[in-house]
Amino acid sequence: MRSVTIAGRSFWIPSWTRCRSVAFVCALLTILGGVIWLAEHPLDPDFHGKPESFWINGLKNPNWMSRVSDYQGHVRVVYQPWQDFGPAGVPLLVKALKRNRPWDKFYGKVWPKLPSFVGSRLPKPMDDSEVRARAASVLHGMGKDAQMAVPALEEALQDESDRVRQTALAALKVQLPGMGLEKSRLLPMFLKATHDALPGIRNNALLCLGSYENQASVVIPVLLDHAQNDSDAQVRTAAIRALAKVDPKRAREDGTPLLLKLVAEGDKQTQFIASDVIRIIDPEAADKAGIK
Repeated sequence: MRSVTIAGRSFWIPSWTRCRSVAFVCALLTILGGVIWLAEHPLDPDFHGKPESFWINGLKNPNWMSRVSDYQGHVRVVYQPWQDFGPAGVPLLVKALKRNRPWDKFYGKVWPKLPSFVGSRLPKPMDDSEVRARAASVLHGMGKDAQMAVPALEEALQDESDRVRQTALAALKVQLPGMGLEKSRLLPMFLKATHDALPGIRNNALLCLGSYENQASVVIPVLLDHAQNDSDAQVRTAAIRALAKVDPKRAREDGTPLLLKLVAEGDKQTQFIASDVIRIIDPEAADKAGIK
């Protein structure tokens, strides 16, 4: 600041350096606001007559969900109208699955630290983990029609959301039969997931290992360890089920006694699953035990 006298009166005039600093800060905030706006409002082309964001955000709409059972009694969730879109909807589901951009994480960390007069004028960070999980669920239900989504599902195995990782594993399991080089690349990720703290993730990872018959020497020790020692009864059952696909003889020898114990001592859900598996891998033992 410097003082200037005009007509006997003194006026304080800010220095050019301070003016330039204020102008720079204002310009920086303007640019930051513009970048944030563009990040939160990307190009949104139409899909089936509505913006893509309409369909992606609709994944959170409970009215679009319904549950259907197959002839074996297995229940799966169906998301309308995604079932009607068929394979044409896969690229859009991949976009939904990738709603976990580094920019979103950065913005989520920076926004709470912004001055209140800036943060109040910018959109709040969004948690899109539910959208990502449901996108993976739809891809799971599409079976082989979702084959082009495998790279995005592989990336989702690194998601910070437990639910996204668990559902991505289930979706990848459907794609494993007949898969080429990608299958070998995925194996270390499945093995790593068998050590996850969440039983549902271990369960799905072990079921994925059941598709690695050509890597029996690698996966059998892992499956046996979880069949015998996992803290969760249903995960132990999943390990035996996967073992039956990789080595049916080993599954009968090592898995049948464990399954019979689960049928005798487990809760109702575990008893149901264990009974189902023992009927598949060792029908004779199931008959002897009166399991029908």
